Amino acid sequence: MDRRQHRRRLAAWGSGVLALVAVGAVAIPLAVSSPARAEIDGIVLTDGELAIGIDRAGRAAEQAGGDDDEVRAAAIDSLRDDVALLQVAREAGVTDLERPADILDALDEVNAARAEAQRAGEVVYGPIAYSARTFYSKSLTDIREATARALLSSDDPRFAVGDDEVRARFDAESSEWASAATTHTLTRIRTDDPDPGAAQAVLDRAMTTGDTAGVQVETITVADAELVDGAWNPETAAAIRAADIGGTTGPEPSRSGWAIYRVDARDVDTDAAYERYRERIRSVLLDEKLTAAIDDARARQNVSD
Repeated sequence: MDRRQHRRRLAAWGSGVLALVAVGAVAIPLAVSSPARAEIDGIVLTDGELAIGIDRAGRAAEQAGGDDDEVRAAAIDSLRDDVALLQVAREAGVTDLERPADILDALDEVNAARAEAQRAGEVVYGPIAYSARTFYSKSLTDIREATARALLSSDDPRFAVGDDEVRARFDAESSEWASAATTHTLTRIRTDDPDPGAAQAVLDRAMTTGDTAGVQVETITVADAELVDGAWNPETAAAIRAADIGGTTGPEPSRSGWAIYRVDARDVDTDAAYERYRERIRSVLLDEKLTAAIDDARARQNVSD
C-alpha cells in the first residue's frame, strides 16, 4: 500500500474524531540537525519524525539540562514506543500504518477536510486545524484504544482474559470496589428544637435511654455511593462511613432542628459489586496485556542511533 493510501485511510478515520479537546498549537520544526540517521527496525527516521519525538519527549530532557545528544536519545526512545504500538496494532488488524511519518502525512488532509466541513456549515468539534503534536498524540491514543477493542475478541492467547482472572483481580483489590457494594442501615433521631444545646440534651437522652419524647425516630438505608456522591453533608457522610457498628454521628442541622445518626448495620454485597465492575476490570487486565505486548515488541527492535 503506497503512502497516499495510508493518508486516505488515516484521514477518513481522523476526520471522524469530533469530540477532541483542543490543545494549544505547537510549532514543530521542519528539520532537526542530527549527526546520523537513526533507524528502528530498518525504519530510517526522518527529520519530521525526530521533530515530533523531540517535541513530545525531548523537551523534558532539554529542560532537565540535557545536551543535544540526550535530547535526541529521548526523542528516539519515545518513537520506539510508537513504532512498537503500530506493530501490535497491525498484527491486530487495526491499521496498516508502519511508522510515525504515516500519521504526520495525514495531517494536512485531515485539516483540509475539517475546514471544508466548517465552510459547509457542519458542526466541527475541537480545533479546526490540528497542530502536529495534537494530531499525532490523539492518533496514537485512538489507535491504542481501537487495538484494545479488537483484542477483546482476539484468538491470540496472549490477550485472553478469563473470568477467573477477572475475579482474582477483583478479590485482590476488593477495597477499590467495596463502595459500590456497601449499604449502611442507620437510625436517625431528629428534634425540631432549634436550640443546639437543648437539642443535644434531647437527642442524647433518646439515644442512651430510648426516651423518644419530643423526637422523631426512623430507620433509613443508604448506599455508600450515595453518601459519597449524594446530597449528604460531607462531614456527616465521612463520619458515618468511618463509624463502627453502634457508633453515632452528629448532631447536625436537619430541617428546622437537629439530628443524630447511629450506624446499626453495614452490608457488603460482593457479588453485586463484581457484576457491576467485572467488565471494567477485564478492560484493565486487557490493557495491561496490551502494554506487555508493546513492551515485548519494543524489546525486540533493532535500533541504530
